[in-house]
Order: sequence, then C-alpha cells, then structure tokens
Amino acid sequence: MNKSSSCNERGPRRVVFKFMPTPSGPLHIGHAWLLFIMDALARRLRQQGHAADLVVIFDDLNAKNQDRNAESISQISSVMIEDLRLLGIPISLAVSNEERAIISEAEIERMCSIEMSQQQGPDGQSALNYLQNAWLDHLLGVTHILRGKDREPFSAIYQECYDRLAVRGPDVSFLPLLLNEEHRITASSPTNQVRHVMSDRTPDDLFCLLVDRCIEHPPTSAPPTDRAAATELLLGDAWSFVLGGPAAEREKQQYLARFVQQPKVQP
Repeated sequence: MNKSSSCNERGPRRVVFKFMPTPSGPLHIGHAWLLFIMDALARRLRQQGHAADLVVIFDDLNAKNQDRNAESISQISSVMIEDLRLLGIPISLAVSNEERAIISEAEIERMCSIEMSQQQGPDGQSALNYLQNAWLDHLLGVTHILRGKDREPFSAIYQECYDRLAVRGPDVSFLPLLLNEEHRITASSPTNQVRHVMSDRTPDDLFCLLVDRCIEHPPTSAPPTDRAAATELLLGDAWSFVLGGPAAEREKQQYLARFVQQPKVQP
C-alpha cells in the first residue's frame, strides 16, 4: 500500500496554510518561495481528496509598530495582492490582523494574565499583538505555517500565547533563507522583488528556478524544466507530514532535510 492511499484511508483532512507578511514593501522571492511550497502542498492535498486552503493575514499590527500609517499599509497590501496574482497563487482569504483584532486588554487579563500583555516579543511588539495573531490562527483553523529561519526566535512567545489561550497552535516549519552569490539575504535587494523578477518570467519559470536551487538533488541531474517535474522534486515522498499522524514529525524532518541549507539564488 502506498503512502497516499494510506493517508486517504484515515479520511479526508482539512489543512489551512497561513502566509502573514508585514505590509512594509512588495513581496520578494523569499516570500515567493514560501508561497510556492504551500501552494504545491495544497494542490497535492486536493489531488488526494483533502481540503486545503491558503489564507493571507496582513500583519498590520506590526506595520503600525513600525510607524506606518493606515494609508501606506493599505497601499502596500494592495501591491502584495497584485504580487500574489503575478505568482499565480490562489488564496482563500485575505484579512488584516488589526481589522480582526478581537482580544481586549480586559479579556487578556481574564484569559491569561495582565503580565502577559506587558511583555514584548523579539522585535519589540507588545505580546498583545502575538496573542491577537494566535487567537486569529485558532479562529481561522490554521494548521500549518512555513516561515524563514529568521522567524525562529519568535517561536517561544507564540507557544506561550497558544498555551495561555488554551488552544492548539499550528505546526510551524522554518526554512533556510535565500542568499545571493555574496551570501547576503536576497530580500534586501530591490531587484529581487516579485514584480521585478517576474518582468521576464512566468510563475512556472520562477518555480523551477527556486526548486532547482533550494532542494537537494544530484548535481549531475538536469534542472526541472516544467512545473510537474519541479513539483515532484519539491514534494518528494515525505510531503504527507502535513496530514498529521504518528509518523508526522519524522516525515517532517525528512522533508526539511531535503532543503539546501544556504541556497544561492540570483534570478
């Protein structure tokens, strides 16, 4: 019996991926890579008879923490939506975490403790913002999040939020950051913004490039030239960790081990 049929025997599952960018600028290829992975996983899940969605939550609370005004945040969010269209990424929902903020200071004191609301995260944001995000994850049924490794220091405060709210947090995976030939993070360069990179490429072109540079494969093998081949290289045999089950953590580690640790990407 193959793995996919075994997964289906446990019954259809619902998987919800979350992408939460801060509206501080256009999407870049680091964002595109995370989105391509979640989209590929969602497509495979649907092919296997499961329900899979990708929700976008704009981190307006963090943007305001960076002193951006409402007009700027709205404009950048619109640019990000257009970038998603350029990448060919379908989404089920796009919301602002500020518009959906549903936890007041009084509720924090009742549900957790007033001390929690006075804490700060690694970026100086009030822990109240993280609690809002954690509760929104719960309300939207978010099950999986993919983030760059630069977000790993935020794990502890998010876990504390889920614990204090008495809800189960999503499964979070951290992926290596994309680097250029000088080993600098590609996100820092304007030439790596999605709209610039996509000016002479199709979504399939960029997808194949990123898979070739970021997923371990024999150096003698030819780079993938179409989406189907790139998808198979990206997903491998351990993709079903997203369905949970007793072997999920082992499968997840097998899956993450296939990622190049310092991927060099120069579109």
